[in-house]
Amino acid sequence: MQRWEYMTLVSQTNYGSIKYHINGELNTQLKNVALPTVLNQCGAQGWEMISTRPVSQNEFMYIFKRPVRPAGLTQLGGQPAQGNNNNPPGGK
Repeated sequence: MQRWEYMTLVSQTNYGSIKYHINGELNTQLKNVALPTVLNQCGAQGWEMISTRPVSQNEFMYIFKRPVRPAGLTQLGGQPAQGNNNNPPGGK
């Protein structure tokens, strides 16, 4: 049976600045990166967007999934898989 892992990405726009939260944590490396660039990075890491919804007037949540990788396989960047490392865009 196929197993999945999930990731949430929240974009927050405020006074011309864009911040991103991945699984609830602020990712400072993605500050002010254009949304299409962030979404393309997610896709390049194997994430498929499955849902999007507004959180507030200036916030949107994007939900992604990808197949769980078997233990021992390497993830992007050549690092061994470790637990629930989602390997988010920007390398948090």
